[in-house]
Amino acid sequence: MGEGSKIFFPTPYFPTSLLPTPLLLPTPLLPLSMIPHLSPTPLSPIFPSRRCPLPMTGFLRLRQKLGTLGLCLGLAWGCALPALGQSFPILIERGGTGTGSLQDQMLIRRNNGTASPQRDQADALMTQGDLAYRQGSYQKAIDTWKQALAYYQAIRDDEGVGIALDLIGLTYGDQGDFLAAEQALRQRLSVARMRRDVLGQIYALNNLGSVILQGGRIMHLDAAETTFQEALTLAEDVEDPEGQGLSLSNLGLVAAGRGESAKAVKLYEEALLFRQRGPNVAGEVNTLNNLGNAYWALGLYDEAIGAYGSALTLAKRIEDPYARIRAIDGLVPAHTAIGRTERALDLLTERLTLAQELGDVYQQFLSVQQFYRFYLTQEDFTAARSFLERSIGFAQTLGDTQTETWLLDELLQMDLDRRRQVANQSDD
Repeated sequence: MGEGSKIFFPTPYFPTSLLPTPLLLPTPLLPLSMIPHLSPTPLSPIFPSRRCPLPMTGFLRLRQKLGTLGLCLGLAWGCALPALGQSFPILIERGGTGTGSLQDQMLIRRNNGTASPQRDQADALMTQGDLAYRQGSYQKAIDTWKQALAYYQAIRDDEGVGIALDLIGLTYGDQGDFLAAEQALRQRLSVARMRRDVLGQIYALNNLGSVILQGGRIMHLDAAETTFQEALTLAEDVEDPEGQGLSLSNLGLVAAGRGESAKAVKLYEEALLFRQRGPNVAGEVNTLNNLGNAYWALGLYDEAIGAYGSALTLAKRIEDPYARIRAIDGLVPAHTAIGRTERALDLLTERLTLAQELGDVYQQFLSVQQFYRFYLTQEDFTAARSFLERSIGFAQTLGDTQTETWLLDELLQMDLDRRRQVANQSDD
């Protein structure tokens, strides 16, 4: 269910990984083979063809006029404003029944009166689909879960039907097929309503709202808000703190998407009161990161650092490396904005180390990109060039020729600018 987000931004180009926005930028691009609750999108949207990079000359000119802090803040606010008509990808917090892994969910329903060879076959297919999903074979996972769904429907195992539809719908969203995702999740909601399963309705509504937010556009925020509000009302009626925390956190995403950062802060803070009462620490981490984004958008950098820092501490406690990365992605620009460059550099090193330990090439790419931009703002062009060259190498490894071309152009522009600078100094 929706917990974090990113918004693509217009020119001038600046790395999403260096500047946080009211909605998180880089994290939803993680490979699903490494973490099952994130929405994958290709590498190329970071460098979409409709936007041109900010060349070195323009970067230095802006920096000279605004200073490092002014440049970072100016570009950050540009990133924070969603362009009209652009998609709104969301970090999905999975768990169609509210909590627990797929295996936990299957165990919960062992004694629901549908034990049979058909259900055993369906359960086995669900596990096979989960494995395919974790390996990044999303269509195979969907196809396998559809087979399981047919078995569950045949034996009228409504709980199994609900779990299967949740996973199918969310994975369609991962693939960018938001129409199919919405259809599956609406069907899942109908099953929960038919069974008068209030908790199932709460989480189905949050999943549905997240997909609307993920695949919709800015004008679809109202529809997502209505869905999250209905979930919140149900959660309040049955006094379900986890459902209340989740629904409030998702309503915070809607407020942030509208640029209503102060409202988003209030919603996230209220969500935390409920999330801290439940066992879902990962959900609390997501809300803290979202809260940090909202504080950042308001220019409250110390408060942002506090929220991101709490998220980082909890992420370490639950041993969630990707939640740690997300918190670091907020902390780095927040510390940089108030002049704590040494702390920012330490965090960047921690981020790169995490990515290397995970063997996640894409996150290593994002890490060296952040190093490149960091050294660029510090005018350490030798170090910046070194990390730019490493970025090109990772783009080649990832097989993204468009990104490689952008970075090669940037490297060429950097060399040309440096030569002009040397020539100008010689003339003087």
